[in-house]
Amino acid sequence: MLAGDKLIPIPRWQIRLPKYFTLYAFAMFSGQTLVAYAHHSDTPHFYMDQNVIYQGVVTDFKFVNPHTYVYFDMATESGGSEAWRCELPAAITLRRHGWTSESLTHGQIIRIDGSPARREERHCYLNALVLDDGSVVEREDAGPVLVAEGVARDRPLQLDNGHPNISGHWVARPRSGRREPVTQTAAALEAASAFEYEFDHPALQCESVGIIHGWPFGRFVNQIIQSDNKITILYGYLDLNRTIHLDVTEHPENMTHSVAGHSIGHWEDEVLVVDTAGISAGAVSSLRKAMHSDQYHVVERFSYDELNHTLIREYTASDSLYFEAPFSGRDVADISAIPYQPYDCEELSGANNIRPGATTIGERPAE
Repeated sequence: MLAGDKLIPIPRWQIRLPKYFTLYAFAMFSGQTLVAYAHHSDTPHFYMDQNVIYQGVVTDFKFVNPHTYVYFDMATESGGSEAWRCELPAAITLRRHGWTSESLTHGQIIRIDGSPARREERHCYLNALVLDDGSVVEREDAGPVLVAEGVARDRPLQLDNGHPNISGHWVARPRSGRREPVTQTAAALEAASAFEYEFDHPALQCESVGIIHGWPFGRFVNQIIQSDNKITILYGYLDLNRTIHLDVTEHPENMTHSVAGHSIGHWEDEVLVVDTAGISAGAVSSLRKAMHSDQYHVVERFSYDELNHTLIREYTASDSLYFEAPFSGRDVADISAIPYQPYDCEELSGANNIRPGATTIGERPAE
């Protein structure tokens, strides 16, 4: 519905949908199944408590990570049109649901249940999509991930070099293990006060969320590659690339800090123990504004669970500047039937994630 060339929410009882869509629509608009209401991380970017119906003609479809965008023209009451765009999940996620770069095409009529952006006009978060043939596409961020159950039967427990075999494509289960809370020092709280999730989240600049949180994030498929002297871990989220050096026992004195840091590893029987230092200062959890300094130190223990055919990762993190005490956690990953895919980040969020007074993402205007 339009009012003076401005969109206003359509009252729920005025929305007319096909009969087979009625039950879905009732649940969707009552907040029972609509995925968006559970996505607290999107609230800083969009008015998730608002549902607006948009209808228009597709002009472009950007099938990219971390968010796909559909661009469309929408008619106004004055007889003109407005150019809009709505954000969808990552292309990798949409592929799990059978989407391709051709799923939405130029000239296609679409109807969208969306939540408007907070800081950018004519921009929305797509909650659900009704195509011109009446079919409904609900937003699902995680998507199904196939577990390769049969592969485990033929999986060798050891490599030719005698090392335990943890190689392969792994997908972490959501909330699969404990994670202790991070207790922050006064210095950490001061750093957190300057951190704004909606502007400073590392993904906005195509940077990883770190070695702990990045491994299970979004059920993206990770890959472990083993050789005699090193192990490479490729993270499916934002292409974090880690090298674990097996032929080194100490970290370099003058390390160049990075998101991945410098990792050295050794085997304790069937367990790979990884010690990582030299990690750049950042956030342990961007949403919770739990910060770490460049003194952040992580020890991980990877082991293969032969009974359940899973990869177990246990970790302990410490930080002499920002943590009052170390915290520990654990997660579980399955053998994925879907191989690792490069993320190839192309961030298109634009003005919605730029600070007032700034011109680029991440910029802090001079006070």
